[in-house]
Amino acid sequence: MASSGKAAFELEDGFEVGKLGASGRVLAMTDAVRGEFIFGCSSSFRMTQLLHYSLELPDLPALDRVTDIGRYMVTVSIDAVRTCLRGGGYAQKEEEREIGGTFLVGVRGHLFGVHSDYQIEETVVGYNALGALYATQHADLSPRERLELALQAADYHNCDTRPPFIFVTTGGKDE
Repeated sequence: MASSGKAAFELEDGFEVGKLGASGRVLAMTDAVRGEFIFGCSSSFRMTQLLHYSLELPDLPALDRVTDIGRYMVTVSIDAVRTCLRGGGYAQKEEEREIGGTFLVGVRGHLFGVHSDYQIEETVVGYNALGALYATQHADLSPRERLELALQAADYHNCDTRPPFIFVTTGGKDE
């Protein structure tokens, strides 16, 4: 996922590409956008399914400042995520501490990382990714061109990534 007023993630032919052991599978899960929110997951398929189909997010109010969207994510949205994952039997408890999954959320031009302890982060570099996307941060390319270049490199070096790539956005700034 990258952010320059937009959030996007990789889908294959409109479906999620799943990885189970050494085999890649294409899953018939297309509901990656929930209202103004877009999700990209790297944990369990079950968590992904719950976020796509069971998560009930309260309406996102008009927000005036960056701190307002951060506050909404840390409080209102993460409470809804915890309820969803707990209700779906996904959340676990370790020594009285609740553990969820890891995923990205794009909303209103912001990109947030959510960690298994429900920590929310928004990076100052404008994206949340590893590897080739980092290498293009100073290139004179649009966010879409950066994602395409990074995915081409990932396809070449990682058997878990493959085209065709479909980009889903939340809106925001022009590509």
